[in-house]
Amino acid sequence: MRVWGWVRRYPWLLGALSLVAAWLLVRPFGNYPLNDDWVYARVSLTLATTGIFRVPDTGSTTNLLGQALVAAPLIRLLGFSHVLLRCISLGLALFGLWLMDSLLRHGRGTASARALCSVVVAVNPLYLYFATTFMNELYGWVPALGAAALWFWGRGRRNVSQGIVSPYIAGAVGLLAGSTFWTRQFCVVIFPALVAGSLLPLLLDRQWARLWASTWSVLLGTGAFVAAILSYFAWARASGNLRPEFVKPLGALSQLDLPLTLIHAGSLVMYLTAFLAPLLVFLAWKGGGQKNALLGVSLLGLVLLTHIGLQKIATTDDGLGNSLHRHFPYLGNVLYNAGIGPLNLDDVALYRGARPQWPGWTWEAVELILGGLVLLWVPFLRSAWGLLRHEEGPRREVLGFGLMLALLNFAVVTQAFKAHTYERYFFPCVLGIAVAVGVMMETRSTRVRGERGWLFFALWLPVVFYAIGGVHDEFRWNDPRWRWVSELVHGGIDPFQIAAGYEVAGWYSTEPGRTVRLPEHCIGACGCRFEGSGCVDDSYRIGMNVFPGYRVLKSEQPRYWLTSGPSVTLSVRRPLGSRALEAPAKSR
Repeated sequence: MRVWGWVRRYPWLLGALSLVAAWLLVRPFGNYPLNDDWVYARVSLTLATTGIFRVPDTGSTTNLLGQALVAAPLIRLLGFSHVLLRCISLGLALFGLWLMDSLLRHGRGTASARALCSVVVAVNPLYLYFATTFMNELYGWVPALGAAALWFWGRGRRNVSQGIVSPYIAGAVGLLAGSTFWTRQFCVVIFPALVAGSLLPLLLDRQWARLWASTWSVLLGTGAFVAAILSYFAWARASGNLRPEFVKPLGALSQLDLPLTLIHAGSLVMYLTAFLAPLLVFLAWKGGGQKNALLGVSLLGLVLLTHIGLQKIATTDDGLGNSLHRHFPYLGNVLYNAGIGPLNLDDVALYRGARPQWPGWTWEAVELILGGLVLLWVPFLRSAWGLLRHEEGPRREVLGFGLMLALLNFAVVTQAFKAHTYERYFFPCVLGIAVAVGVMMETRSTRVRGERGWLFFALWLPVVFYAIGGVHDEFRWNDPRWRWVSELVHGGIDPFQIAAGYEVAGWYSTEPGRTVRLPEHCIGACGCRFEGSGCVDDSYRIGMNVFPGYRVLKSEQPRYWLTSGPSVTLSVRRPLGSRALEAPAKSR
């Protein structure tokens, strides 16, 4: 009872407990990197051991400095391990839940609404994934949410007859928001979202005096914001860390691709529906039959246009990594059929061998269900505009901020990355819309009982199952992969003789003292019979499929939760097995 008393008093604790429980169920205790976090781990380890910040030439488009500054002191104090880095991510994720709750509290969100928002975000597939890896989304967006919390704290202390916030708070927020550019560049949209969310009500109410009184604060905050961003470019040029991979997306912001933008808009609506539908059931439908019908038809039309567009520009649903799919989940990188986290094994990612996979009709059915559930956004769209127009007080400011955060992030990332937009780039849209929905949920309607309660659990539990099961499965097949790599390397095998996928190649190729070169003791002629991510020589291969000309040394069946999948195998090339390229033999 004491625990639930604390939860009622501090609603975000329910989300925190859910996240910790999910984290422990996943058991992310393997000492190895996942996805791109080998880059971030290498940068942090180098900074901790040498005092030098240097991003390796890997094509990374993020800045990483703030992330490395957080991790490096703990690495020096406790020693390096990837588990330590994941524990830092978990702590940051818990802090992020508290910051979101503080925004909802400022927006007069009810305790029950805040608790529901907290648990839905905490066990969101993206949020859980970031909390179990060293990916840098949380390291950029949690400080950005801290800037938002500071802004609204300052708004609460400001007299209604004065400007939106004091110049000192505006300057501090601008500096903090601008500094997120040093970690993850597009986090800076938090500052214009805050300013727009607070100025919009004044414009709608024609409060010209308060607008004029806010000028100095806005100018000072903007100056600090711009200075923090520009100082990065000066430092990056001086230190040699300004890379073309980073600059290129910024240069694409002015190039509009309207058809692709519409497709991404429909994709975003579907992702938000999948993630936030449990919260939408608590929004009340209030009259307006014709307007509701028009909004509903528009949403369904957008979904249909997205489907038609993807049939034309996406060629497959089997591709992993950065590719568009014809059926949901539409975008690449983190979420895929029957799993979470990219399957960067060469035989799977490049040659499309056997892997954990649901039948194609499964995701067609999911897409159809989500296409119908988009109608749940009708009361949100109707009520949001009404609150922005007529509500008084901080509620509509927080609502405006959440909407502007989602809109600006969507516009910036889709403009910058075009067809190469990952679904994890929509993560801030999930945060912003979750905050907006949270402040709109009525007190009486957020009690988890009756029909709405059943609907909440019916829509939430499948997402929880997918999130926990998917992240769990990623770690289970990675356990033997990295254990065998470690055994081979410690047994004297050159890591450049092992073809085990993107993360393995990246981690060892950036290790101090190692130079990427052909090994001295290859089995047969040196080189890669089957090209892969960073492959130098494939005398040994680790994957879910066995290539022709290879003999299996070890095989292990991971305990998948989402669906059955193939064994992970370690195979060695036969000395005379220089056969021509063929499709891999699928493991059984």
